[in-house]
Amino acid sequence: MRQHDVQELNRILFSALETSLVGTSGHDLIHRLYHGTIVNQIVCKECKNISERQEDFLDLTVAVKNVSGLEDALCNMYVEEEIFDYDNLYHCGTCDRLVKAAKSAKLRKLPPFLTISLLRFNFDFVKCERYKDTSCYTFPLRINLKPFCEQV
Repeated sequence: MRQHDVQELNRILFSALETSLVGTSGHDLIHRLYHGTIVNQIVCKECKNISERQEDFLDLTVAVKNVSGLEDALCNMYVEEEIFDYDNLYHCGTCDRLVKAAKSAKLRKLPPFLTISLLRFNFDFVKCERYKDTSCYTFPLRINLKPFCEQV
C-alpha cells in the first residue's frame, strides 16, 4: 500500500471523481467547486510595464516556514513584494534591458470551497536533506481574504 500526503490524496480523489463524472451533468463539478486562479505580476520600475502570468489551482499551497499561522503565510505570499535590484535585476521586454522591478502574486478568483495545503517540507543546506517542519500553526475559524485578492 502506498502512502500519500493530503495534497496527493486530494488530487487522486479529484481525478477519480472527474473520471467517474465524465458524460454526466456533473462532469465539471470539481472545477466549479474548487478551481481558483492566482495572478503573478512583475512591474518594471522604469517603464511601469506589467508582465502577467495566471496560474490555476484546485488547492492553494501555502509555505509555512518561519510563520506562526495561516494569515502570516498568506501575507508572505500575497501581500509582500519581491524586489529585483542590484545583483538580481529583471529583464524588461519593453525596455529591452535589465531593470529594477517588483514581483507580486494575488488571488484573482476564489473557488466556492477553498482548500489550503501547507508546504511543510524544507531543505537543510547543511545536512543536504529535506525535512518536514512539524511546528504548530494557528488557523482562524473565519478569515478575510480580501487583502490577498487582486483589487479591480
